[in-house]
Amino acid sequence: MRLALLWAYGAPSPAIADEFAYLLGADTFAHGRLTNPPHPMPAFFASPEILVEPTYSPKYPPGQALTLAAGQVLFGDPFYGVVIEGAAMIFLLCLMLCLWTAPWPAAIVSTALAVFFDPPMYWVNTYWGGCLAVCGGALLLIAIGWFRISARPFTGCIFAAGCAVLFVTRPYEGGMLVLALLFTGALYFARARQPGQRHKLIVAAAYAIPVMAAAAALTAVYNRAVTGSPFTLPYSVYLAKFQMAPAFWFQPLRTPEPAFPNLRFAANQGLTGRDVATYLEVQETRFGYAGHVKSGVRLIFGLLPNLPLLLLGIGFADRRVWFSLALLGMGIFAASLEIWQNYHYMAPSIAALALLWGVLVDRALQFRMRRTPVGAAAVGLIFLVVSATPLLATARYGAYASAELHSWAHDRVETIRQLAAAGKPALVFVRYPSPVWNVDAEWVYNGADIDHQPVILAHDLGNAENHRLLEYYPDRTAWLLTFDPNGSTHFLNPYPR
Repeated sequence: MRLALLWAYGAPSPAIADEFAYLLGADTFAHGRLTNPPHPMPAFFASPEILVEPTYSPKYPPGQALTLAAGQVLFGDPFYGVVIEGAAMIFLLCLMLCLWTAPWPAAIVSTALAVFFDPPMYWVNTYWGGCLAVCGGALLLIAIGWFRISARPFTGCIFAAGCAVLFVTRPYEGGMLVLALLFTGALYFARARQPGQRHKLIVAAAYAIPVMAAAAALTAVYNRAVTGSPFTLPYSVYLAKFQMAPAFWFQPLRTPEPAFPNLRFAANQGLTGRDVATYLEVQETRFGYAGHVKSGVRLIFGLLPNLPLLLLGIGFADRRVWFSLALLGMGIFAASLEIWQNYHYMAPSIAALALLWGVLVDRALQFRMRRTPVGAAAVGLIFLVVSATPLLATARYGAYASAELHSWAHDRVETIRQLAAAGKPALVFVRYPSPVWNVDAEWVYNGADIDHQPVILAHDLGNAENHRLLEYYPDRTAWLLTFDPNGSTHFLNPYPR
């Protein structure tokens, strides 16, 4: 279905700063590099969520960028990486459910998930991520479910692979999930009555060590290429250089304000930026811990429809239910500490939520009243209800795609395409009505190889500085992009040399 919609409407245009950062990482990997050398005049190209020094790179872990790069290299467009992630997510969730429940519950729940994760749900309709982190969580539960059945040692390798996927996608939320599972494993080891059980767990843990070591070594190589140190994450460098608002609500606001590369960057990240203003409002109103717990609950249980939880009453006696709820509790706790709330932050916990539903559906299908399959009828009704809304949204996807034609993100892509079609390398200075104007609509993002791409977008830093960049690119036609202060209309005119 996603491929059909992609064929009919094309790939969506990136609009969020995070998306541009992931696309930069994808283009970097597609060029066969781990990172890019810094530009001699980085202030022209500095925008949120990317590093321009010590190297030109995204601040985020490389997982999402790697799958986007696979789509770009294999199929010519990074959005195919999003399609690959979505397919892998549903496959792994279904496999996980088959290991923990009977085949019918696995089929029902995974089909419901596939319906829900159709467009316009943003995990499968943007470059922002989500599906890959779900794959990491699913691999963890696949490993545990397989070990429960057969105690095979190779399940340790699967568990380590899940840890690696989470570390390169959502390291904080994924790390909290891994800690919860390790604690559960320690309890299992302590309560094991037969020496053979402990021995099998130790062997499986030993199988995990080489995979974890390889993942750690590759991460160290990537960190060293980007930051110069194998132990320093790109995110940490960005945080130290530019981030004013902290990651967690109990941390203080950074003061004094750091030196930003340009005024536009300062408007997005500084005291006039939307994010920091939201943070200050949170602090001033004493939103506090209780409110963040509520936000975490809304994230994990609001991401997908709640109706299957009506079956919870028949599942309290099942240890799998309590196991799933414990993992979800850890996910909610982790989210409650973060100051920003987005659905894809909860992606590592979605496998536990799917497991909870699978167990409840499994028990419901067995529930009968006087030989009448009441549980099966309830499951069928719930499936129809929870599938109706996403199916209707998918049917109306053409309206979403048409709305994008009137958005600034589509205008940006079209402007670049038209200039590239002219056949002459172009340099476009982007001049906003003011630095704080529409800070979410940032045009200045480029690919991995700035000097050789057909169209270069650069911040307007004033005539004197602009002419320095013009001298650096003497063979490019120069353009000035301006905007209507009262709207999003843009104007493209030649820039005088």
